[in-house]
Amino acid sequence: MYPPAAFCRRRKYGVPCWMSEHPAVAEYVARHCSSLRDALLARRRRGRGGADRGGPEGAEVVLSSGTEEAAERYVVEWGDAEESAR
Repeated sequence: MYPPAAFCRRRKYGVPCWMSEHPAVAEYVARHCSSLRDALLARRRRGRGGADRGGPEGAEVVLSSGTEEAAERYVVEWGDAEESAR
């Protein structure tokens, strides 16, 4: 993947994390986060009035080291905040 020198230690929302300082990586992450945000906002708009929300139920992030095999895999699932509050 990327060498450790390509990352710096930062705090985001009060949580320490590693952030890439490589412009291409930062642009890639920003582009994909933006598309995910658009899908989530569309899901929220469709869900008003108790209708089936449709849209993504989560996201899978797969990191590869240049081979076809995944080096790391992360799954993020989000639920319905209103449903969770019941």
